[in-house]
Amino acid sequence: MLLGAKAIATTNHNKPIASQDCAQRLAYIMLFPIISTTPAWCILKTFGIIAGHFACPMTRPLSMQCSRLPQVDFNQLTLGAQVLEADSYGAKVYLLTDGNILKLFRRKRLISSALLRPYSRRFIDNALQLKKLGIPTLEVLKYFTLDAPGMTAVLYQPLPGETLRQLSRQPGFSWQKHLPELVALIQQLHRSGIYFRSLHLGNIVVTPQQQWGLIDVADMRFLRAPLSARLVRRNVQHFARYIGREQLGDEFPLAELERALSR
Repeated sequence: MLLGAKAIATTNHNKPIASQDCAQRLAYIMLFPIISTTPAWCILKTFGIIAGHFACPMTRPLSMQCSRLPQVDFNQLTLGAQVLEADSYGAKVYLLTDGNILKLFRRKRLISSALLRPYSRRFIDNALQLKKLGIPTLEVLKYFTLDAPGMTAVLYQPLPGETLRQLSRQPGFSWQKHLPELVALIQQLHRSGIYFRSLHLGNIVVTPQQQWGLIDVADMRFLRAPLSARLVRRNVQHFARYIGREQLGDEFPLAELERALSR
């Protein structure tokens, strides 16, 4: 599979891309007179996304070094892999033959916060932060930049177990039995200041040790204090919309969950 119209030379392809990362930021600075007048820039500045991101990786700590994955190596890595998720741009998530997962991240807009802090880096940082807080999650192995412009990838070991959505489809499953554990997990997140916008039954995993953990963790914020009542309500609303989309209203005790989380 060709990820870009033109593959770049593969010499020194395992060299960390700190210099390229700096070059991207330098180009961004040169475009400042133009982009600083756009609504996107104003939004980024308002939310404080710009601050601290013009420094090169060697001058600010990174969660993991990024290496280039040339097209030929990408093809070899994904040979025989199963595509778990795809969109209109192509495959997004591969289950590799060794059981690990390769997740691709595309920057879809020229000017966005992902230019300064790619979603792949957020994904890695969030996974590391969850582990520090004792919440089971995936194990990041490697971080790549791909040949196609704006594309990065994360290789990780999935969290063992089954998602709550998978478990709910099994014979004999009871929400009355599992609801207290779900409430406890969500309350733990809220007390820890974690706002997980993508919190739903498909992103909650119950491990073989009966621990409850999280996957697909890119869309997550870590606050310094427990979530406010407003953010708790918003988080529950996102969860409720998922229940509606999946047409689970007849089987999932949403009202009980909302009452428990509003206390």
